Amino acid sequence: PYIFPLLLMGAAGAIAASANVCTREFVDMVNDGFMGGVNSGRERAQTLLPLVKSLFVEPNPSIIKALMHYEGRLPTPAVRMPLAEASPSGRDGAVVAHELVMKSRLSRIRCPGSPEK
Repeated sequence: PYIFPLLLMGAAGAIAASANVCTREFVDMVNDGFMGGVNSGRERAQTLLPLVKSLFVEPNPSIIKALMHYEGRLPTPAVRMPLAEASPSGRDGAVVAHELVMKSRLSRIRCPGSPEK
C-alpha cells in the first residue's frame, strides 16, 4: 500500500510480490508516480489496495500462486513444502478483489474516438 507515496517521494521503483497479479495496473501506477501523475496514480493505488490486502491474509505466496493459477498463468496453485496451499476463503477473497481491479481497468479503457472523461 506504500509503493505510490514512496515513488512520489523519490523511490526508484519497487520489488512487490503483489505485482505478479494485475501487473499492468501496478506498472501503470509506478509510471504515474515517476511522471508525477498524482491523481491517476492515487486512483490506481486505491483500486489496488483491496487486492494487495487480500493477497496477504495467509502466508505468501500461497494466495498469489492461487490467483496466478486462476488467471491461467500457472498450471497449478500448488506450493512447495513446508507451505500450504491457499484456503478456499483466502483464494476466493483474492479472486473477488482481482475482479474488481479488472472491472475498474475496463472502465478506464476508451474506444477510439470516445470522449475523454
